[in-house]
Amino acid sequence: MRLAGIEVADELVADLVSLLRFHVYVAPALKLERALAKAEPEVALTINDRNAILDVLEDDRPAGLETLCAVLLSEYAWRAQNGLESRPPVS
Repeated sequence: MRLAGIEVADELVADLVSLLRFHVYVAPALKLERALAKAEPEVALTINDRNAILDVLEDDRPAGLETLCAVLLSEYAWRAQNGLESRPPVS
């Protein structure tokens, strides 16, 4: 499955769903869980989804999600530099 333009193995998406649920990010967890169930090839992530993912990956990053985290962080930095973010990622 592609997230933020990055190919992520289904097993890693399932790990991400677990992390999102643990940190009570229900909406992005449900979105990814449903996409896994439907075998969707790509999932469009909202800014809130992206910030939630960054938050859960900050302290606990399963091996294999480093690239996704780096891309999301780079996008966040671009939004912040261009005045599209007024606060740091949710923590």
